[in-house]
Amino acid sequence: MPWRRAADDTPPGGPGWSAPEPMAGLVAERCRNVLLVTHPEPSTRTAGRVEQLRRVAEAVADADPGEQVPTVLFATVPGNGVREFLDALGARLPELAPDREPTEIRWVAETSTALQAEFGEAAHRFADLHGVRVVTSFGRLLHVPGHTVFPVHGTSSRSWQQFVPGHPQPVPAGPWFFGATWRSELALLPAAGLVPGLRVLPVPAGVVLLPASGVELPLDDIVYSVPMDPRRPLVIVPGTMPEGATGEHLTAEQVAGYLALLPARLRATVRPVVAGPLPEALFWQEVAEELEDEIAVLTGLPVLFGDEIVVSVPGVGTDGEIEVLWQPLATELRFEPAYGGPARPGVVVEHRVVQPLWGSDDGWKAEIIAGGLWFGPSGAQVGDAVLPTDPGRPVLLVNGTDGDEAVTRRVGELRERLRQECGAPPRTLFLPGAQR
Repeated sequence: MPWRRAADDTPPGGPGWSAPEPMAGLVAERCRNVLLVTHPEPSTRTAGRVEQLRRVAEAVADADPGEQVPTVLFATVPGNGVREFLDALGARLPELAPDREPTEIRWVAETSTALQAEFGEAAHRFADLHGVRVVTSFGRLLHVPGHTVFPVHGTSSRSWQQFVPGHPQPVPAGPWFFGATWRSELALLPAAGLVPGLRVLPVPAGVVLLPASGVELPLDDIVYSVPMDPRRPLVIVPGTMPEGATGEHLTAEQVAGYLALLPARLRATVRPVVAGPLPEALFWQEVAEELEDEIAVLTGLPVLFGDEIVVSVPGVGTDGEIEVLWQPLATELRFEPAYGGPARPGVVVEHRVVQPLWGSDDGWKAEIIAGGLWFGPSGAQVGDAVLPTDPGRPVLLVNGTDGDEAVTRRVGELRERLRQECGAPPRTLFLPGAQR
């Protein structure tokens, strides 16, 4: 019998969900191509996991309609009844893919060590019996903001496993979530040994580049909470060390060395970003020089606030905890090699606010720059010089005279606007003399 809608058309899961149905000793609810499997009497301890997986189910169901791969999310894993449950699932497989014959099914489950062998054997048998690839996870699942999951073990990532009909052993399918269009390309890249002193760590949003001799990152590190962008992976670089500080950190040559390993199409897609205060102004310029190619970089880590992802600069707060220091106006910059000429500033490619909102009148204008905002006479140009930045807050660069009444009034208004938009009061710097 197909999964039915509730009589009052408001199933417990909300719009788009079927009514819960018993299935081989468990309970199943369907949201389009996704099946959520729960215990008939979930405990208080597992209620939170059920709700997390419900949001994951909705995100998968709302993904690209071209995908629509049958997906089963296990809030509880069948104990001794694994085979019985999967036999029942096989009989209803066509209902999860009504428009075409499925070639793949995904199982998302957290399994204990004791159950992993049995679960793997069941996946192998299901693949052979129904002629579909079974992609599944083993061990712990890390729930990531944005309603995706990431398989982990201890302090490191694990790979999804792909069981192919007729193949005796599963094939690693990389650790990234299904919706990432780049997951197969990034997974093919060797993780270590190709760039001296560099270690590559997979995280939900892409990879983190770390010193080879550095410590492991704990799973509560901020890089594990960056939402996955299905269009482009991130190459996350640790925050650069302050001048005079001790400890190993990455060089522009090492970062460029990793980017050079990427296939051309993937390299054009990835976005390098620093997981901390912005690096010195010339860091990404040096990476472009080493790479001998232009690069597009983010000015901060994408962080989820409610339903909105905002590029944000993290750092250590006054209480010693990691927090968002500020949110740049310019979210993406492009750097090009100077080819022996003077260093060039990053070109603003994307920004969070519409430029005219920052305009002024009476012969003055404001323009978004890499580190904040430039304000000056309407006839003046920002120029090609590398402008100062501040790692912990936006910068307001004023091409005018400090003390001029008109300038002072407008600067005060822009400082308040920057504080509201960026979440931190700006550092104000007056450039020598206004150029009209």
